[in-house]
Amino acid sequence: MLLLVGVNAKFSHTALAVRSISAFLRLKGIENEFTEYNINDSYESIFYDIILKKPDIIGFSTYIWNITLIKRLISDLKQALPDLKIILGGPEAGYDNEKQPTNVDKIISGEGEAALYNYLTGEDISVDFCDLPFPYEGLESNKTIYYEASRGCPYRCSYCISSLERNLKFKNSKTVKNDLQYFFDNNIKKVKFIDRTFNINKYTYEIFEYVIKNSKNTCVQFEVKPELFCERELDLLKQAPAGLIQFEAGIQSLNPQTLLAINRQGDSEKAFSNLRRLIKNDNIRIHLDLIAGLPYEDKHSFINGFNRVYSLSPHILQLGFLKVLGGTDIKKQADIHELRWSQNPPYQVISTKYLSIFDLIELKMTENGLDTFSNKGFFKNSIKFLFEKNQITPYEFFKGCGEKLQNKPPLSFPKLFGMFHEIYMENGFCEPDEFLKLLIKDYKIKNPNKPLWN
Repeated sequence: MLLLVGVNAKFSHTALAVRSISAFLRLKGIENEFTEYNINDSYESIFYDIILKKPDIIGFSTYIWNITLIKRLISDLKQALPDLKIILGGPEAGYDNEKQPTNVDKIISGEGEAALYNYLTGEDISVDFCDLPFPYEGLESNKTIYYEASRGCPYRCSYCISSLERNLKFKNSKTVKNDLQYFFDNNIKKVKFIDRTFNINKYTYEIFEYVIKNSKNTCVQFEVKPELFCERELDLLKQAPAGLIQFEAGIQSLNPQTLLAINRQGDSEKAFSNLRRLIKNDNIRIHLDLIAGLPYEDKHSFINGFNRVYSLSPHILQLGFLKVLGGTDIKKQADIHELRWSQNPPYQVISTKYLSIFDLIELKMTENGLDTFSNKGFFKNSIKFLFEKNQITPYEFFKGCGEKLQNKPPLSFPKLFGMFHEIYMENGFCEPDEFLKLLIKDYKIKNPNKPLWN
């Protein structure tokens, strides 16, 4: 029996790769099963469950979040089932020969549907992306569904594994709309398009319009390049019901030398203009990304970009850290930029020619302050007041918050609000009584019946 295994980062996620390969193989007459776990499941429960399924061949879909666990499984499965054939696919299997396990029978690179079929049958077929069968049946409505309307990426960002996927392919708009309708009819809570730049395709407007007109309970998230939005699309998006659509956009850096070095060209001015319009409408959740550790980006440059992006008031600003991934150009250029990174997944940067380890520790503390007091969305009214009334930059403030949180255990909701009030008072910020009123208002939005913090 062929068993395909996905190990997700969270219980709420779905493993698109194993589902797509499984559906394709069934279409071609190859019986198989797929199963999904998550990295928070106990190791023994995963291991024993696989054993009890009695597979003859097992295929794992590998990523930076699950490769450590999968390597352990491979070793133990070979002991328990010596005749078991093990196949690996996914980014962690196909791009870095130095880190590939030696005790596997086959490693598949690139798109898995045809590659696995060819390995199993000895044939040599190719597959049109548009002809792949629908990978989702019998869904749980509380899961996040990952969906692809395209494969490949039009850009060549040096840090990104997607830059290695040279061929850009799109499903037709009719198929995408039919698939979306299936999700809507089944009351799926969230659908996340994994297209690297959704709004580069010619039917962007058509799909946005379809979501706005037809989705009742399903939130749909797209990764976009903000400067590509046209006036017609921006006008349409004003009509979207609040909470129905989410956008994620990778700003990554505002340093021109950095952007040139990582092959990420764009129009920052137009991107900011379009983002301001979207954020002003306040009906679409905007998630923006920055990456610390990129070439030529020192602490001063990063702080400048951070403050400028935060000034847009996105719902979420993710302060991320460079991952030095196998196969990418940035890994090949590591010596030039004196990159030092963890040799264990997720291969996060430790220092660069431009950022010391102490700089990165400071940025990590700032990230914690940002996530706790801004990205969680608990302090919408009070944090807006704080920056409007006081002369402090976002970076300086969240760095201070991170220092306050350092070595603290997780805080309860009331204690979190108590700490925010304490930080405000310790900084001597102006109009503390008005701030307290807004802080209480924020508190009551989430917990109308809970007593206030002490």
